[in-house]
Amino acid sequence: MAEQKARLIQPGISVGNVVTILIMLCSLALGWGRMESALGDHERRILAGETERKEMRKAQSDFSTGFAELRADMRHVLTEVSRMRQTVERIECERRQ
Repeated sequence: MAEQKARLIQPGISVGNVVTILIMLCSLALGWGRMESALGDHERRILAGETERKEMRKAQSDFSTGFAELRADMRHVLTEVSRMRQTVERIECERRQ
């Protein structure tokens, strides 16, 4: 029985071992290529996200600037309306007298 085990397990390289190693190497190369491709896609999505984020920040800044200008214009209009009201009241007081 020891002779049969010795024949089944031989230290040499067989065709099956070579085929197995080639299949493993091909699988490894294929997996590596897919991983590189996925990393490239991921990098493109990150760069697109950064560009979109910059555009959104610029739009937000423009909106904030416009809103601040609108508030300043509203204050100016309120000041002018108040000034006109005082002028009208003064004129009406002068007419009454």
